[in-house]
Amino acid sequence: MKDELDAEHPDGTVLTQSPAAGKAIGTGVVALAIARAAVEVGLPDLEMISGYSDSGSVTMAGKEYSHSISYGICNGPVTWEYNLGKNFGRLKGVAG
Repeated sequence: MKDELDAEHPDGTVLTQSPAAGKAIGTGVVALAIARAAVEVGLPDLEMISGYSDSGSVTMAGKEYSHSISYGICNGPVTWEYNLGKNFGRLKGVAG
């Protein structure tokens, strides 16, 4: 079974199957592709492996970001590390 992110079909819908419906299984193996809805998770909800930050709501340039991590004034690069595992297909972020 293979999960595929799919915004067009309801979560759990069978997108493809092999062998096709009504065909003999043959080797006894059936392959399915299942539609999965994307789930948005904020970094403050995940466990940080290394680094330090404040979390919560942050306003930048007049826009509020409710699930944020932040670090006060710094004199150099700041690094945060998270183990996203195989549960995430994409990481989207705003830095500024």
